[in-house]
Amino acid sequence: MDPFSLTVGSLSIADICIRYGNELVKRYQAFRNAEQETQETLLMLENHWVKMEHQIQFLNSIWDSLDSELQTHQLSVLRVLQGRLQAAILIVDGLHGDTKEESSTKQLMRKRGDIKRLKYAVLVKERLQKAVEELREWSSMFDPSWFLIISVRNPRIDETLTEQSSIHSGPVSELKTLRDAVNTDESLDGTNKSMFMSPTDIASGRTPIDFSSSQVAMEAHNDRSTYIIDTMSLHPQANVQATTKDVRHLARTLSAMIPLTFGLLRCQGVIRNLPPTSNSPKAPPKVGSAIPLYNFEFVFAIPQGLRAPQSLRGLLLSPVQEHPLDERFEVAKRLANSIMFVHNAQFVHKNISSETILLLKNESSVLGMPFLVGFEKFRLADGKTYHIGDSKWQQNLYRYPTRQGMRPGEEYRMQHDIYSLGVCLLEIGLWSSFVLYDSRNHGPKPCPELAITLDSQEKDFRTKAFEVKRTLIDLARKRLPSRMGQRYAEIVESCLTCLDKTNPDFGNEREFMDEDGVLVGVRYIEKILSKLQEISI
Repeated sequence: MDPFSLTVGSLSIADICIRYGNELVKRYQAFRNAEQETQETLLMLENHWVKMEHQIQFLNSIWDSLDSELQTHQLSVLRVLQGRLQAAILIVDGLHGDTKEESSTKQLMRKRGDIKRLKYAVLVKERLQKAVEELREWSSMFDPSWFLIISVRNPRIDETLTEQSSIHSGPVSELKTLRDAVNTDESLDGTNKSMFMSPTDIASGRTPIDFSSSQVAMEAHNDRSTYIIDTMSLHPQANVQATTKDVRHLARTLSAMIPLTFGLLRCQGVIRNLPPTSNSPKAPPKVGSAIPLYNFEFVFAIPQGLRAPQSLRGLLLSPVQEHPLDERFEVAKRLANSIMFVHNAQFVHKNISSETILLLKNESSVLGMPFLVGFEKFRLADGKTYHIGDSKWQQNLYRYPTRQGMRPGEEYRMQHDIYSLGVCLLEIGLWSSFVLYDSRNHGPKPCPELAITLDSQEKDFRTKAFEVKRTLIDLARKRLPSRMGQRYAEIVESCLTCLDKTNPDFGNEREFMDEDGVLVGVRYIEKILSKLQEISI
């Protein structure tokens, strides 16, 4: 068998998965007349499978347009699905008995007698719920590589998306919407849809979010709509026109986001502000000014059912430190997902830290759901990098050593965001803030474990930066396993060393030299995301 081929004998892996999935649903439909709760679970199973079937069919139709490494990854994921579907069919066959006869719930119940009816009903419900959970887990494992298709530049993919999205709604239509948003050429876009809003659209009163640059605001004409405002100040050396175009592109892309899937809030628009001293919106920029020439305020909608945003930093500093362990794992997984989707959208974030991660409360968890904000320093993946930094230790802490200081020495790429993720995952795992404030909110100060001396006379700041990096790795190796397990600790270390040549997963940069950035995305999914998803407690 060709390692990059979907075909096994006369059938493809995709065809086999579709056959098994349809057989599984057909078998469980024998329980359609069961109690209401079982019927609802069956409906969830059918809905999950319809989505997955459309995704697999589309993947099969564009297979030859994918890079060989992405093909290899997709094959491994499909084989996992095949195994799970086969196992689920064997389980349901054990419930049915003879699967060749026409079965109904009443017939199945009669075979077991009235005494065993209740136990059997409970068993059916448990098996059905397990099948639903298996499909949900596989879908969450598959989604990052599914949306990675956004980045693959091939006209065949666009043609197939247009053709199939007109037939099927759901995942194929969502993929087309996102791909269109990411790949829209602003200069050629004929929709004339402006992403810029008037300042009067949002009420003047803002509520700051503790330990975050984001704020909460209300819609000016509807007090029931609440938004998160995320401010980006334009650096004096930046090109105003180019940055405005990039801001519009990012806003348009984020307007197509699916918040609960991506961990990224949906952008309603951007407010463009001039400094108070300007009398005209067309006032020319004063290059070299110490005051930002412009700022842009991204307006993000809070998803329905979520409320009370808090920064991760605020939660880490909270006196309430008892949180369910499974929720901390879930926060880590969702955060890692959101970074993948930023890169799928062809951006690098450049500003990931515990201040740029917001958690919104819901009814089902204590910590809530995390969302990545703080796009102050973002840029297009293939855009210009301004080698401009700062000397703030609390921000440099989340940056790879060669990206620290006033004049960062490297072009920014995805691996730098992966390093920042590693620092955040370490804080989540230890549930300890690396940045501290005293009772009067003075600070910030480094936590004692980092051994950062703010008044040090060390001339080579980069030497200090690598010392801090080694300290973070040491914390991951020695303290994290007892808190989150060895597998989690290894994932964090892989993030922190992803730019080291000795890292077996990311060390060879020549393996990621593709035009679309797909190869590093595949490696990130395999070595970080998938391994996080596999952790369960």
